[in-house]
Amino acid sequence: MRLSKETIEKVRERAQITDLFGSTELKKSGREFLACCPWHDDHRPSLTVSPKTNRAYCFVCARGVDPIGWLQDQQGMTFTDAVVHLADRYNVPVEVADAEDQARYQAEKEEREKLFTERDQIQQKLHAAIWDSPGLSYLSSRGLNKETITTWGIGWNGSRVTFPLCNEQGRVVAHTGRVLDNTTKPKYKNSTNSLIYQKAEMVFGLSKAKDEIIRSSHVVVCEGQMDVIRCWQEGIRNMVAVSGSSLTAQMIDRIIRQTRAKKITLCFDGDKAGTLAAHRARRELMPMALSGQVQLKILCLPEGKDPADLADVMAAEIEGSPNWVEWWMNAEFAELDLDTAEGVVSGERVVKTILRELPDGSLREFVKTRCKELLKAVPSVAPAKIRTKKEIDQSRWAERRAARLYLLDPGSRPALDSITFKDPWILKAFELIKTLEMMTQNQPEVLAPAFARIISIADLEQQAQLMSLVYPIPEVRRVVESNPLGELEAAMEVLGSIREDQ
Repeated sequence: MRLSKETIEKVRERAQITDLFGSTELKKSGREFLACCPWHDDHRPSLTVSPKTNRAYCFVCARGVDPIGWLQDQQGMTFTDAVVHLADRYNVPVEVADAEDQARYQAEKEEREKLFTERDQIQQKLHAAIWDSPGLSYLSSRGLNKETITTWGIGWNGSRVTFPLCNEQGRVVAHTGRVLDNTTKPKYKNSTNSLIYQKAEMVFGLSKAKDEIIRSSHVVVCEGQMDVIRCWQEGIRNMVAVSGSSLTAQMIDRIIRQTRAKKITLCFDGDKAGTLAAHRARRELMPMALSGQVQLKILCLPEGKDPADLADVMAAEIEGSPNWVEWWMNAEFAELDLDTAEGVVSGERVVKTILRELPDGSLREFVKTRCKELLKAVPSVAPAKIRTKKEIDQSRWAERRAARLYLLDPGSRPALDSITFKDPWILKAFELIKTLEMMTQNQPEVLAPAFARIISIADLEQQAQLMSLVYPIPEVRRVVESNPLGELEAAMEVLGSIREDQ
């Protein structure tokens, strides 16, 4: 959907950059204001917020934004979402570029409001039902008091305890329900995806934890809603949870944009599934940790325990959680018997794998020191070259561009067939594309529709991004159709230069 130029200009005229800051965030300085800069480690306010220019600008970073850009950067909104958000706030009528889009926008807007109203009504009924239900005894057995139950709006639907799922603004967009024992499957059941809720993008508890995460610059990410709520009751107010899906770099990026968190502690249950989830998350977030975007720690609890079980001691557990490299090494060596030749060989293989991922520096030296203690020798492995965030973003953009071109332009497929995709969700998408290509007997014209049908009915993470490969915005589709060779050369140039550097 393309917004009309008139709508964008009216929003830029009316929206005030100072309105997007809390009263305690701004410090008066002459005719302007100062605030802490979110783009660098700012110990004293160096971000100039100017009512005159209607921009926020940091002279240290040489970076500035208007109100639209601020929402894009700090809340992870798209340009369109930021404009629409500000238009609603400042009572600017939203008009789009053509009549067809206008009708679709209006219909979606009405559907969103209808869904929000329905969710609010459902939430009121569910929460009212908890006080005279078996669910109340269950919640009490898990250590929750009435104040916490009320604060989090926990409810009852006749068979499950329910938890409201809220967006960043705190509005209820869906619900998840948990059975009282483990005999009924599935144990958790979520609302279906809708215009206002996508399961794979949900971060539970973020609207409540946001202020504390901003204050401490530290977010703790766990696996379950009950973990967040029980730890909240114990005073741990910077914890959030993924809701029924694996943790992704996109989720962390959204949290960082909204909270400017610099420290991330991943907390997983003490079972085999928790360990596997920790390894998946470590692989997903490793580029962010290595590029210096975040300080990453990983905490795996004792077997059979989760954060809700250990809520009274979780603050100390979180404080003592190991760096991700230390956790990785400990987790791998815990499975080995170093009194056997086979165990030593496996240990050397583990160390080589870890060292290949690490550049020269303190983490690499830590691994080498531990390796010498455990194996009495250090294998020779060349240090890794670490990509910057800009390089990572460029690579993801180019891979997405290449996968989209493969679907939409059959003539480009031979040249793109040899690409080794690095981005996890693009790699999965391309594997699905290749499978469908064989199933459709290499009929170019049916590949994209077949891919779209699979994605539309599957409950997959990154569903919206996958659908955008087939149905890009009109401007992008016009470029692909009018100049596919130019698209191909642009994507290959970026990917080629990055691979060559690596």
